[in-house]
Amino acid sequence: MKGVVLAAGQGTRLQPLTEHCPKPMLPVGGRPLLEYLLALLRSHGVTEVAINLHHQPEVVTRHFADGARLGIKILYFPEETLLGTAGTLKRMASFLDETFVVLCGDLLTDADLTSLVEFHRWRDAIATAALYRVEEPGRAGLVEVAGTGRILRFEEKPPPGRRFTDLACAGIYVFEPSVLAEIPDELPSDLGHHLFPRLIAKGLPVYGLEGVGQVLDIGSAERYALAQVVAASWRSNGDNGHRQATVIPFPTRREASSGREEPLRGGITNLIIDFLSEARRVVGQIEPSEVEAAASLLVDACRRQRSVFVVGNGGSAATASHLASDLTRGTQQTARLNSPKSGRPPLRAFSLSDNVPQLTAWANDASYEECFAGQLRAYARPSDVLVAISASGNSPNILAAAQEAKEMGLAVIALTGFGGGQLKNLADAALVIDSHDYGQVEGAHMVLAHLLSKVVVGMVAQDRQAGEVAAAPTEPVYPARRPATVLEAMEAAG
Repeated sequence: MKGVVLAAGQGTRLQPLTEHCPKPMLPVGGRPLLEYLLALLRSHGVTEVAINLHHQPEVVTRHFADGARLGIKILYFPEETLLGTAGTLKRMASFLDETFVVLCGDLLTDADLTSLVEFHRWRDAIATAALYRVEEPGRAGLVEVAGTGRILRFEEKPPPGRRFTDLACAGIYVFEPSVLAEIPDELPSDLGHHLFPRLIAKGLPVYGLEGVGQVLDIGSAERYALAQVVAASWRSNGDNGHRQATVIPFPTRREASSGREEPLRGGITNLIIDFLSEARRVVGQIEPSEVEAAASLLVDACRRQRSVFVVGNGGSAATASHLASDLTRGTQQTARLNSPKSGRPPLRAFSLSDNVPQLTAWANDASYEECFAGQLRAYARPSDVLVAISASGNSPNILAAAQEAKEMGLAVIALTGFGGGQLKNLADAALVIDSHDYGQVEGAHMVLAHLLSKVVVGMVAQDRQAGEVAAAPTEPVYPARRPATVLEAMEAAG
């Protein structure tokens, strides 16, 4: 894979710092900013990089030469007359003969470029932009996206009256070589003002992905000063200015393409219909066999009188609390109704996200990353179960808890989205929501919490009605009948 760094800007807003130094060569944490970008590209497998130059080009070429010191090959494209962020790509056409990544040269970022490329290929896109949320919408290109991530509208730095969202383009892109045919020859052309609106107007597959990493542009004195703090933090954490590739394994199945995706229809009724339709699609793609595997681990824990610990952050913390409460309350009610004299206790389920004093103590005295793993060390025993809920599948404290659980001999159930993330690889049973929208994933996780609770309570009730034996089986017992869909399973469970 090849890369491009756009480094021809003059940095007028940072004068006098840029009077004799190109903006991408300004020092950040004792190193030129451009060096961070080249190291990031190299860490994600990019070994050939094109750099366009205009202001003080010799400062760049003298420092990096041919790139051998960094383990990459650099080609320079000087511009006497600026061609714009898209026009310079057209000039590099002979070099850009395969999928390529483009970075704006004024960014400090740890973006997961590998995952951005995987998403781009999964969507069969011609162009994909990394997206992030901005507090000042007027300083970035704003986008409107569909639930699938398809970009429906792209407006470069709109005036205050037209700021329709806070979702912005981060200045990080993946393109196919075919996109170059949409850029005019030898004419100034811009990615935000010209290329993206043209691609969208033609109905070509243009996508955006939010959440691939931190992004900070150094276009102002205030943000340049902030970059020094961020870079120092990266060094103290051992990241050396960038993190290693953390690949989000996007699903292999794809939606059938029927041409251009239309924007949401107007009117409150149609907005409701659009939302419910997308929610049904997401829930309907959950595999019943995967739910069975997760539910069986929970049923087995109840039969063996083991404990279940549930963890999550933010919206996932609410789901964790709900699931733990439903499992304990439901199995307790079943015990009272069906075998009140058996003395067999309900399933012991605890949400570690609810223990606020414990969480704040860990965050203050150790680190928030260890807050759940530390509680597991204190409370869990081998053969217990951990239910780890993370929409992205990459939350550090959730991953630490799952890793600790595996080392302690606990079974791990994962509820994730975004292809599963790293959490999927640590799980004995993984329920992965086929979406890259946090709201959709968290909503589907709440549905799964209700479904798991219904199935577990129903199976425990069947055990007790049949006269449960004292010796628990050595293998989890799966439901006798496999529903065709998750929706059917929910109806069957009542």
